[in-house]
Amino acid sequence: MRIASTILVSSLLLAAAPASAAEQDLDGLRNGASAILEQHCSRCHQMGKLVNLTRAEKDFGNILDLPALVQERRRIMPGQHDNSKIWQLMFNKKMPYDAYTLDDPSKPAAKEPNAAEIQTIADWIDAEGKAQQAAAAVRVFVRDGEVIKAIADDLGTLRSDRAATSRYLTLTHLYNGGASDEAIEVYRQGAVKLLNSLTFEHDPIKYEKLGPKDTILRFNLKDMGWTDEQWNLLLAANPFGVRPQVKPDDQLFDLVAHTTGTPLAYVRADWFVFAGAQPPLYDKLLKLPDSIDEIERDLLHVDRNADIADYKAQRAGFQKSGVSRNNRLIERHPMQWGAYWASYDFGSNEGVKSLFLHPLGPNGPDAFQHDGGEFIFSLPNGMQAYRLSTSKGVKLDRGPQNIVLDPSRRDNAVTNGISCMGCHVVGMRDDGKDELRKLVEGDHNFSVATREAVMALHPVQAEMDKLIAADKARFLNAMSAAGLQPLVVKDGKLVVNVFGGKEMINALFLNFENNLTKAAAAAELGLTPQQLDEAAGQVGGEAHELLRRLANDQVPRDQFDRLFAELSAKLTDNRPLDGNYVPTATAVNTAVAPPLVGDISNSYDFDLALFADKSGYKAGEYVTLTVKPSKDCFLTLFSVDLKGTVSLLVPNKFLPAAPRISAGQAFQFPRASDGFDFTLNDPGREKVTAVCSISEQGLPGAEYDSSKGDFSTLGDEAALNEKIAKTREIKVRETLAQQKSGVKIEPPSGSAEARRAIVLEVH
Repeated sequence: MRIASTILVSSLLLAAAPASAAEQDLDGLRNGASAILEQHCSRCHQMGKLVNLTRAEKDFGNILDLPALVQERRRIMPGQHDNSKIWQLMFNKKMPYDAYTLDDPSKPAAKEPNAAEIQTIADWIDAEGKAQQAAAAVRVFVRDGEVIKAIADDLGTLRSDRAATSRYLTLTHLYNGGASDEAIEVYRQGAVKLLNSLTFEHDPIKYEKLGPKDTILRFNLKDMGWTDEQWNLLLAANPFGVRPQVKPDDQLFDLVAHTTGTPLAYVRADWFVFAGAQPPLYDKLLKLPDSIDEIERDLLHVDRNADIADYKAQRAGFQKSGVSRNNRLIERHPMQWGAYWASYDFGSNEGVKSLFLHPLGPNGPDAFQHDGGEFIFSLPNGMQAYRLSTSKGVKLDRGPQNIVLDPSRRDNAVTNGISCMGCHVVGMRDDGKDELRKLVEGDHNFSVATREAVMALHPVQAEMDKLIAADKARFLNAMSAAGLQPLVVKDGKLVVNVFGGKEMINALFLNFENNLTKAAAAAELGLTPQQLDEAAGQVGGEAHELLRRLANDQVPRDQFDRLFAELSAKLTDNRPLDGNYVPTATAVNTAVAPPLVGDISNSYDFDLALFADKSGYKAGEYVTLTVKPSKDCFLTLFSVDLKGTVSLLVPNKFLPAAPRISAGQAFQFPRASDGFDFTLNDPGREKVTAVCSISEQGLPGAEYDSSKGDFSTLGDEAALNEKIAKTREIKVRETLAQQKSGVKIEPPSGSAEARRAIVLEVH
């Protein structure tokens, strides 16, 4: 036997707060949470309320849009406050940042949220989870077969030639997964907006919706100016290509394939946006030449150098912009169906990199020397296309981060296509005001020829404003012609139609990129959450781990996509498509979805998995937990019972120090060699929390005490949380003092890099 000591944990219903969220009115909790977030967070994270900022920190500027926060799942996990980024940052005293970190220690810190306020945020998050469950209970699940039937029926209403070239984008899985009606409408428009951004045809691609809950969008290859080549590019990269095996779904599937002449006539709208709005597919779908010279000469018929020499180009130069780290020059050229814009971006502001010392270029005597550029040109339908390049005109998929940044991306890199669409929400921006004309005009250190050239190339601001306004109007009109709503009325004001502060293509893109809940993952497999639970025992290995994790947590998108084919084959009656249209994992992960990197405050690069070996247990049954981090870290593991009493599981007598877990390696509790077992003896629920720290000291306040036996009891959870929070505060303020004294800054020893909690059910 491997039992040297057994942890007997009372498995009762956890009630950490005096008044549970269920006992409070949801609207009241929303109002309370909104007031707390406005007081402590809006100055950095709410557009319209920013203080001393022109752009929201971390590109997160919608913290008061509670419905969007709930829908996005990026910063809160409805029903799971322990696993929600906003709660974790407040609890760990990392946010609000200016309450704990000061540039000048002599100034008073911003007011920090108190324990009651943090608890209100927790109650609100938990209540939102219950509200989502209630909403899901009355939503009728749409089967995959219903989608196929709707497409088959629609094809039957079309002329044979139109049916043969009709293709479809589906959002049904998003509806099944719990997306709100508001979100679904924005996602529809995002998909249609991207279609209109991937065509050189003059007529707009109209907004055509059909099927169950209007979750299917139809478009036509001929209207796009596409051939089978472009559609096959999508199919080759699509990780979700499956066909049903049961009648009548399989018969209708074959009918659709025969009518349209393609193995698969539909793809998911969110994946289409994710894949089609970034390289390599973005450039391939538009058939853009590789170099800027070819685009200008062969596609747009623009001679940039001649326009500059003839003063047909109009310029604006400025020190700061929304995307560039350094000074920037933008330049407009007239074009046969709109305008062509080029930017000149720089790796520094020194010497020949300074526009304010060298205002003319890029050729000629004493010209500036730029490092790269972004190019925007009108499409014939009035929408816009984009390209990044080096100073030599060589294509770039992503801009160098020493030159340009996009904090909305997980790697902070400006990515061609999607980053540009997110920045140019309604076409050309008008926030870059020229600073060069006035400076050069009155500076006689510049030659007369230089001053005259600058005056000719840099129109007065009113004239440049008119040009930008006309280009923006062309873009807005194109959206309207496609049936989209670029502007909407909210609170009596006409505002840009965004969701969660994001442009509509980016909103759908980010929704796909987000981690998946069990409901979302089940819907993508064509299952209800209950059906997923029932079928989960049919898989093993990494797929089993993923399904076990989904029981209480979210899973990263790339992990789910890599295992989708295996899960679909083992859990459903669908099978991967035959032929050359089934992608390899390498093709999906490298050609379409680049590795996800970035800092934890803006992304999920530190992924911490915590899951149990079963969904439910009998009283007294052995329990095995698995912890798997994506970074090297030191583990603290504890459980909490009904009274809020904490039992420290790790460290313990057998593991007296916080164990170090290597990135990507699974740590099991308990292991066969540890000499103890973990059991739950009373029916009910038990919360288990894992915290991974960057310090070998583990989590302060959760140290093993040998005087308390083999396993320590840490007392009241609320008291432990307060102790941890205070230790965190002391460490941060000590670090600030070190910073002022010139001492090298070390990370706080108690800093929790990642935290996960799960609830175990015992019957």
